[in-house]
Amino acid sequence: MEHHISEIIHWFLTLLIITVLVSITLLGKAINDINAFKNDVNASIERHGGYTEQAESEIQTYSKNYYCDLFKIASVSKIGAVSYGQTINYVIEGHFPVAFFTDSSFNVNFHGQASSKLRSY
Repeated sequence: MEHHISEIIHWFLTLLIITVLVSITLLGKAINDINAFKNDVNASIERHGGYTEQAESEIQTYSKNYYCDLFKIASVSKIGAVSYGQTINYVIEGHFPVAFFTDSSFNVNFHGQASSKLRSY
């Protein structure tokens, strides 16, 4: 009888460890997506000459379509069009749900910087 109980505990602990490892792996993949999203944000800001309404709309579309709405721009140093070469600092807020743990999630802020590449004619 004791052997059966210890085997059940062994299987339970094994499944728990596997669940935690898979959850950590999925969380790591979601956090790794921040680099690609930062590239999309930088390209949009550079292409539109600053954090304009078009850039904001494009960034929200990227987040929704490609990143399951995990990321949003929390703050921007300069809103609107800026002159060529000016830098725009921004903060991306990432909302990361933890797999297999339904009520667990956390927010992390990432800082980024882009410069305007649009020349006014």
